[in-house]
Amino acid sequence: MKSVVWLIVVLAAAGLLAACGSDAGADSLTNTEWELEELNGRDVLDDVSVTMRLGEDDELSGSGGCNRFIGTWETDDNSEITLTASGTTMMACEEAIATQEQAFLDALAAAVRFDLGDDELELYNAEGREVAEFDKLRPAALTRTQWEVKALNNGQQAVVPVLEGTTLMALFETEDDRLSGQSGCNTFTTTFSRDGDEITIETPALTLMACDQPVMDQEAQFIQALEQAHTYELSHETLYLRAEDGSLLVMFREAD
Repeated sequence: MKSVVWLIVVLAAAGLLAACGSDAGADSLTNTEWELEELNGRDVLDDVSVTMRLGEDDELSGSGGCNRFIGTWETDDNSEITLTASGTTMMACEEAIATQEQAFLDALAAAVRFDLGDDELELYNAEGREVAEFDKLRPAALTRTQWEVKALNNGQQAVVPVLEGTTLMALFETEDDRLSGQSGCNTFTTTFSRDGDEITIETPALTLMACDQPVMDQEAQFIQALEQAHTYELSHETLYLRAEDGSLLVMFREAD
């Protein structure tokens, strides 16, 4: 009789621990930000940051690497999950980035189960195959970081890589809210201000060097992008500047 009672106690305790573990896993997803490391078993593209935020009130948001997306998410105590990206911005991107972005959105739609670790999140489809693997996002700091431009809005609703052989850099400094850097041909200086995730960059002053026309055209696009910046977004080693409509203006990576 004692053995039977002991077995019942052990099973009840195990069930209680399992239930608590499931609740903790589901609860700890809320207000977390994740950066994609693997998609369908393959590493993500270099210099492209794909992110996902699971917010309160079932709000889903993030970046597919070029476009922003929003939607909803829900989960239960059995590690089941539903992710619905209901809207995205409509920027054109380099073909490889656009292809990866669509595959990522497809993976979110296919996800039915999650596995949550301390700093890792894995999503699985209905067949049990892992479709996405994330690391917990630890955003970089906007200031005191050397940022190098990797992609730029060309002013024609397309984000393109910087010209080969050119370097575009930016350094945001807290002292006097100063922004300075290299714009591909000339150096520039200006000031900036922040309010939450909103940012305002004043018209930069440039040196007066002349370069080949494609370099000068890219420089003009970069300066215009800085002036149009309305929000900024930090990911691991990545900074995005976006226009008021959410379209991507500049993508930076931390310089080596």
